[in-house]
Amino acid sequence: MTEARAFINPKMQNYHTLKAGLALSGHSASKFDVLNSHIYNSVVRSGELVIVGDWSTPSCTSQEAYLMAKAGMNFVLAILIN
Repeated sequence: MTEARAFINPKMQNYHTLKAGLALSGHSASKFDVLNSHIYNSVVRSGELVIVGDWSTPSCTSQEAYLMAKAGMNFVLAILIN
């Protein structure tokens, strides 16, 4: 069974450039925008959490939901700090 993955964005870049550079496959490509709604269609700053979904299922997994919640919390903290 595959799992969702997440990583910290290393450099400031456009969302679409980031997405294109990941070579997503299967269902992870179709879920990418939903899983990354906290950075969708914006400039993704270094240090932001990027989620790559489980490619084997079209449904959102509990692990993906957990990562989305953590990414949302990090986004709010970044706004408060800056």
